[in-house]
Amino acid sequence: MNKNYLETLSEYNKHKRWKDAVHLCKPYKNQIQSEDYYMLYSNALINLGHLIEAEKVLSDSKDYYPDSEKIRNKLLIMYDTAGSWKKAEDVAVELIQINPNNANYYFKLGRVYSYLNEINKAESIFKQGLEIQHHLSIDEILDNIKRAITSNTNEFHSEYRFIGGKTNLGAFVHTDKNNHKYVTKITEVNKGSEREALFYKSLCSNHQSLNTISPAYIDCQVMDKVMYLTIEWIDHLKGPIHTIDIYKKYKHISSVKPQELKEFTPQLTYFAGFKPRINSIMIYFSNIEKKEVNEELFQKIHHVMKQKKYSDHVCNVIKDLEGLILNNYLYLFIDKNKHYSLLHGSLKPDNIKRKKEDTSIKIFDWAGVKIGPRFMDVVNYLVNIEEAFTNIKTDFLYNDENNNNLTSIEKIFFLYAYILCHFVRLHFKTVDKNKNVRNFMKPALKEIEILLQEFKENELEDAIAKVDMKFSDIRNNKNELIRERNQLNREIRTLKKRFNTLQNKQNDMLLSRSWKITAPLRKLTQILTRK
Repeated sequence: MNKNYLETLSEYNKHKRWKDAVHLCKPYKNQIQSEDYYMLYSNALINLGHLIEAEKVLSDSKDYYPDSEKIRNKLLIMYDTAGSWKKAEDVAVELIQINPNNANYYFKLGRVYSYLNEINKAESIFKQGLEIQHHLSIDEILDNIKRAITSNTNEFHSEYRFIGGKTNLGAFVHTDKNNHKYVTKITEVNKGSEREALFYKSLCSNHQSLNTISPAYIDCQVMDKVMYLTIEWIDHLKGPIHTIDIYKKYKHISSVKPQELKEFTPQLTYFAGFKPRINSIMIYFSNIEKKEVNEELFQKIHHVMKQKKYSDHVCNVIKDLEGLILNNYLYLFIDKNKHYSLLHGSLKPDNIKRKKEDTSIKIFDWAGVKIGPRFMDVVNYLVNIEEAFTNIKTDFLYNDENNNNLTSIEKIFFLYAYILCHFVRLHFKTVDKNKNVRNFMKPALKEIEILLQEFKENELEDAIAKVDMKFSDIRNNKNELIRERNQLNREIRTLKKRFNTLQNKQNDMLLSRSWKITAPLRKLTQILTRK
């Protein structure tokens, strides 16, 4: 494959023309090609959902480029996305063998071990990575952190631990002489860690309702692209937390509206590619009022169903859901200002504890904090605990006190998200697929049909009027912008005319007889000025 073909292949990838990219590559796939060819080819295959073929392309290319870090990194990302942790482990170990001084590879292997629940291995490999990253021993790193949070480091007993969290690099747990505990969460600096720091440093300081449900903030510092966030340690009571208590906390989070978050909107509104995980559904729903987002979401889900060869029962639920949402244009009735709020982004039992001291509930891990439909945190939680659908209907969906007065369209989108979150859980081997479809997805679909009929009978006219008003405002704003643009164009034309007039006058002057006669005098003036 020559340079021109590679440039074309790169352009196809850039503009997401995945089928064209694959078609271009196929004639060359049995020949040895450049690393870039394999990277671009596999990327197109992955985006088309052809994971098995992408894996073969990358695995074969390892034989041609035995020391290629790029190819192995691509494989590792693919295995991470697919949840193939044993394969991911093999690739991460190979990367460390090729480049033992790259701390990032130790962090990636530690992440794999955390998913494999091999905690001792995760702790050991994360510590090695941190020491390589900072060129310091783990004790020296710890001393730097302690000096930032106390003037007397001797009063603190501290130790490194891996305390969970799939994006964490471990933590330092501190205990002072009064037996007060603190934890320093260690993460790579990325959008998620920056959002969590933003939550504690800015959002909590502006919204008291958030302070009551989150641990106290102590300190945050960054060293060599690693963030060390220190917060209150919560000694917690064991045992489950009642869903009614979660509904109460949901009200605290959803009380913060988008209008109050304008200065933080860029950090709290973001998009990412689809993965068969609940977090992907959460991210897509943060823009679910857009037609193209709904269409792309269903397109990605159809790819997954085809790739995984899901049963007709699963496929029929998704097809029926797609028809209800898209054919009725339901996304048009979602109003960001009314239906959106702050979201935790990853509300599940692992991130919630009941404090021993006063039995208050505290919510952790705010790296996924975002703006989206106000009910999405509840969807996430209920799907994770596999709450019986009958309980969801009685305790939340049709309980205005607990659901904070959700409208009919919000209830429909709650169930829409609920079905898709249960769908992505089918990806996990531990999930009983038949039970998931029978007990969660099908009942929720039936409930959407009931709610949709009620919506059409009782609220549709008002909703359409509001949508018309919204589009009328958009048209008025557009017309105003057009008027402003036309005014600017007129001013630009006037300025151009003035410029041309001045340009002509200057040209006439330069060609004039008087200008030529005075030329020697001007030269003499320049000479005298230099002296």
